[in-house]
Amino acid sequence: MCNDESILVYKFPGNSLPREEFRMQAKKIFLEFLGKDINTTFFFIFNEIVKNIWDHAEGQGELRITKFTDKITFDIWDHGIHAHSLEEIRKQGSSKLESKINFGMGIASGFIESAAKSLEIKDFTIDTSCGFRYTGTFYLSGFQ
Repeated sequence: MCNDESILVYKFPGNSLPREEFRMQAKKIFLEFLGKDINTTFFFIFNEIVKNIWDHAEGQGELRITKFTDKITFDIWDHGIHAHSLEEIRKQGSSKLESKINFGMGIASGFIESAAKSLEIKDFTIDTSCGFRYTGTFYLSGFQ
């Protein structure tokens, strides 16, 4: 590992915690690792992904964030076992309508993708071939 990078690997604890406690625990770990000055929109993307993991994958998932001096790379995935179609999610409003929690507003409305685009996150992808996996690179210039 180079001196100018640090890595956070975290396994989400499942739905053993209530939704808000689950989200707050992940938030605390995220902010401790990246610092409280991290861009607000980047944090909102992370928060929406965390809520989706709790809402739609029984809280099962993992993340790997690598922080360099000038960028952050991230890979966040849930342990869902089904393939999904982003087009279908946008049509019906959720990947899991029975959850009735937020009806997939982050994905269905395009919030996550438009926020990622506004931050110019490079190589941003949402892979839905087996659950959901979000990857990308966020450059820190102007946000440190």
